[in-house]
Amino acid sequence: MKRRDLLKTAGTMMLAAPAVRASALMKSNSAPAAQSQTKPLVVVFSGAFCFWQDGDRFKVMVPPVGKESKDPHLPWAGTTANSKALQGFPNFTLSVGGFTSSSGGALPPFTGTPYFSYEQGPGSGVPPLFNFFAPAPTQIIGIRPTSAKMICKPGTTDPYCTEYMIYASGLSFVYQNVDLDRVLITADSDQGPSAFYKPCFVNDASLAEATVTIHLTPLTRVEDPGHAHARYVWKQMVSMYPWMQEEIHDIDFCRDFDPSTCPASCLIAPGKAKGHEEPPSRLLVNPSNDCQAPIMILPAGGNRKK
Repeated sequence: MKRRDLLKTAGTMMLAAPAVRASALMKSNSAPAAQSQTKPLVVVFSGAFCFWQDGDRFKVMVPPVGKESKDPHLPWAGTTANSKALQGFPNFTLSVGGFTSSSGGALPPFTGTPYFSYEQGPGSGVPPLFNFFAPAPTQIIGIRPTSAKMICKPGTTDPYCTEYMIYASGLSFVYQNVDLDRVLITADSDQGPSAFYKPCFVNDASLAEATVTIHLTPLTRVEDPGHAHARYVWKQMVSMYPWMQEEIHDIDFCRDFDPSTCPASCLIAPGKAKGHEEPPSRLLVNPSNDCQAPIMILPAGGNRKK
């Protein structure tokens, strides 16, 4: 190639370069691709939910702390791309396309922060705000630790009544090989189930998994070092189960809970006086201010957590 032709070609390329870069930038900022993918789905329950095992699914019971309660909350579902309040219906159901539960009625494998467990029993107490049904996942992970001790009837010797223990205040349900385009939350009405909320996963397209979160968020929130809010919510949770109320009357939170340690821990020592200063690492808020009372799992066939 002659030098003149080479310079002409180079000049053309230099002129074209900004257009190429602009074109690439326009493509990178364009609308995300469709969400039709198969990948793991993580459903994060962030709030004071009660997980009643029902065969190959969980009935997630939302305590009666709605807008008409003394301490109102808003339940809602969301991804990083869209969200919707969960209200107006007695039951919601999560459909996970392409996934078939293989738990066989047993609790799925569990890792992470321990949960509070109590056996299923007869009778019904105060009705839940609503039920949220979800298939039993591949794995359950306890998240967002807190530290508490149950206040039980005199003479009860169960460890959860006599010592502060670390409990999860949320759970992550992990589902493998999910068709994201077929993930849907339906609502039950007199006319039967109907589509209610279609999670949008376009912002998760480049990630190894997609995430949708089910929240229970207080509508009023103030600094609460004494955990009056969480104690109220816990009592509302227990109110749904009359056989549990016979033993558990209240809850007390560790005053020296240190969320900065790994794993998080209650630093209180036997015989240590209560009421001393909050440790400087104490965090009085939490993710999206969702309620941070211990969650509970009520497994089929009983078996309390030791």
